[in-house]
Amino acid sequence: MQALEVKEALLAGNEVAALEEALSLWRATRSQTIANVVEWLDEKCADVMPKDKSTQAVWLSLSQSPTTTTVGWLAKNLVRGAKVTADYGGILNQTYSQTKYAALVARLDRLGDFAPDPRIASALVGILEDGKLTAWGTERVIYERCCKLLVAIGDRRASARLQSLVDSPRAKTQGVRNCLVEILPRFVKAINASREESPDGLSDWAALLPQETVSAADQERADALLDLILESPDELDLRHVYSDALQEIGDPRGEFIALQLSGVSTAAAKKRMRQLIREHSASWLGPDLSRVFASVVYKNGFLDIVTLGGNAVAPAEDWKRAYTDKRLATVTKVHKGKCNRRHLAAFLASKAMKSLAT
Repeated sequence: MQALEVKEALLAGNEVAALEEALSLWRATRSQTIANVVEWLDEKCADVMPKDKSTQAVWLSLSQSPTTTTVGWLAKNLVRGAKVTADYGGILNQTYSQTKYAALVARLDRLGDFAPDPRIASALVGILEDGKLTAWGTERVIYERCCKLLVAIGDRRASARLQSLVDSPRAKTQGVRNCLVEILPRFVKAINASREESPDGLSDWAALLPQETVSAADQERADALLDLILESPDELDLRHVYSDALQEIGDPRGEFIALQLSGVSTAAAKKRMRQLIREHSASWLGPDLSRVFASVVYKNGFLDIVTLGGNAVAPAEDWKRAYTDKRLATVTKVHKGKCNRRHLAAFLASKAMKSLAT
């Protein structure tokens, strides 16, 4: 099936057939463009994916006879619901990570039997980018397992994302940052050596993907409104205008700001806000604040209360940039968390903190 036929299948409402054909061609070519099409089509199949809550039993059960759509669900829920079992009596054991993350290890074992799939590759890269698996130095085994699966899948899109973790380490702990910097280069090299063929009509496949529709003028207007808000954080009217501007250009933060400004507290609204935070908070915070903050609370769509992470969650230069980040303008309270008093004092003395409660 060529790109035109996939488009016709979509127009006929047969998203699953379109996804299956795109996935089949990706396996034949490993084309990065078609990998992007697969993930785009996967989103269109959300309505026919399992609606189950991701528990270990459900995840493993669905993985026994995976279909095109269940694999998408399994990839999205690769980590969700995988319980962590902390056994502090065994932290000196070299297999501690496999005990602590036994549920995730079982899922990774199952993925090893799957046909190569770019959706799984994206989920594995997500684990490496999060860098949240820590097990007293034994977590290397888990990260290497993810990397080996990535090499077997052969999705060359992963190499650039992994290389960025080497060039700009951003895991919360120094141990994980060092681990990834050490192990990733050889896996990046192996992934780059994967075969990739250019299918016929590649431009037609690229044309299937949503095209950028945000004009430079619309983005500049939104950016200017953000600057005004951070200059005058008490002006809530500006936040309403900014929310509208973001929603007009399809930015999900606009919806989040609108929900918080509305004061609606229904279960559905709370669930949606949690989802938006989970999926987009890192981009709203930027790389430096994402690293140094252990937790954040939003109010009216912007940072309100922050808790600092431990000293080792980021290099010294990241901390220094975080002290003066303009996004601190709306913060009203800073909790010390696990950092030293020097970091706390630097935040409290920062001119960027325009809204601190006195």
